[in-house]
Amino acid sequence: MPAFPRKFLLVYPSVPPDTYWSFKYALHLIRRRLKSPGQVVAELDALYRLGWRGPVFVVDDNFIGNRRRVRTELLPALARWQRRHGDPFRFFTEASIKLANYFTRCSRLLDNLAGARFMGRALRLDDLRTALRRQSLSPYGFQYLRYLLRNLWKHPRLLAQTVKYGVVGHHYHVITREMLKYEHTTSHLDRVYAQLKVMLQAFEHNPDQVAHGVEPIAAAWRWSAVALTEAQSRIEKIHVDFRADVIYHYETITTRIRGLFTPFASELNRHGIDLTPTAA
Repeated sequence: MPAFPRKFLLVYPSVPPDTYWSFKYALHLIRRRLKSPGQVVAELDALYRLGWRGPVFVVDDNFIGNRRRVRTELLPALARWQRRHGDPFRFFTEASIKLANYFTRCSRLLDNLAGARFMGRALRLDDLRTALRRQSLSPYGFQYLRYLLRNLWKHPRLLAQTVKYGVVGHHYHVITREMLKYEHTTSHLDRVYAQLKVMLQAFEHNPDQVAHGVEPIAAAWRWSAVALTEAQSRIEKIHVDFRADVIYHYETITTRIRGLFTPFASELNRHGIDLTPTAA
């Protein structure tokens, strides 16, 4: 056991062995199943008997497969087992976070930490003022204030932990929001390039169409310019700390788009369109 830095508690659905690797797909086709709390506790007992103490990673698929049963059956059983054995394990998982649910979980955590002792820097008034100013005016401000007031009243000694968990949630919110902007912008650029590629390849393979008029190609160029301007506008709305990769992607796509129009450069020049890159 000591040779392994971390143990994995595989809380997989109870599917037959021959469907082990396809159970994610089966979840969408059959009744969603989850190991019973008794089965999970039996695995914990086995780890405990083998002498393991420390982190245990719980595979997250069941959390998204049957959240109600996890909340009402599995989590209470884990909490009871931990208390009975003196909290020998630290559980980890990977899951998406909705801040409304996040604050509910934080409140539940603080309820369970009511008798714990903490070490670290004491909370300063500036910390609380900054947290209130930033988070109370955020889109989830109402949930945050309700979380803060609830735990200030119920666990005044844990105010530092209450604020800390709220700040962590805020960072999750900011990072997720900016990453979504990044994904939407890069996807927009990729779609623009893919559409132009299909459009211009049709002209490239049919030179007679170009001979009859360059207007469709010029229209495609103007459309690409509008689409790239929209992408620039989206980039400006992304926080500066998250812009580097999306700017690089924008420059790459811009270069590739210009390459798509290169075979038609002479026709476009006669139409008053210059493909030469302009200085940024």
